[in-house]
Amino acid sequence: MQLLAVIVQLLIFQQWALLLGRAKPLDAASPLCAHVNECNKNLTAIMEQIQSQIKLMHTEAGHLLHTYNHQNLKDLDTNSLCNPESLNLPKFNVTNTSEEEKFIELYKIFLYMKAAIGNITLHQMTLNPKSKSLHAQLNASKAEITAIISNLSCILCRRYHITQVTVHYGLRFPSSTFQRKTMGCKVLKKYKHFLLQAENITDGWFKTADSIEDPSTSHR
Repeated sequence: MQLLAVIVQLLIFQQWALLLGRAKPLDAASPLCAHVNECNKNLTAIMEQIQSQIKLMHTEAGHLLHTYNHQNLKDLDTNSLCNPESLNLPKFNVTNTSEEEKFIELYKIFLYMKAAIGNITLHQMTLNPKSKSLHAQLNASKAEITAIISNLSCILCRRYHITQVTVHYGLRFPSSTFQRKTMGCKVLKKYKHFLLQAENITDGWFKTADSIEDPSTSHR
């Protein structure tokens, strides 16, 4: 039954993500605990789901980047054009930080990436309206990020009693078509790298996942 609850929760948030017509503002304060009553009370199951989903998303991010570059920058030197170091993107700062701070960092960057990929999706609908495969991959990535954000919200709300995390990152896409395309590939390359970092971090966390309980239910 617990596994079924986890699957249902993931499907619900994937459907919500697919219905989003516009990307979330990058400076918006997220209502972290708006759906906390829908969270699976088994925090271990939620954390294991986060881990497995991040691994899958990392693999898919490589395919997404390849498809994007093929549609937008074919036969060009994407190694130099897609170098994300020139962008003011958030860094995944998890060195010498507590587990709580790591969860917050994950939440912030996934929220940022959801907005950025949402903007890329809107641009590609105009720049490459016939690239249905690319559109599908971008929408799937956004849906998966929404599901991860949902599960991170459950951990932050139930385990750490954090009710709000505000993200103040800004990323303005240029008006030039070519610059917009290259910025998109820079963001997607950074997204792929972030998922690799997140995968490495979560592999260590979940070795001790069996001891994790929901503080709100551990004394019942």
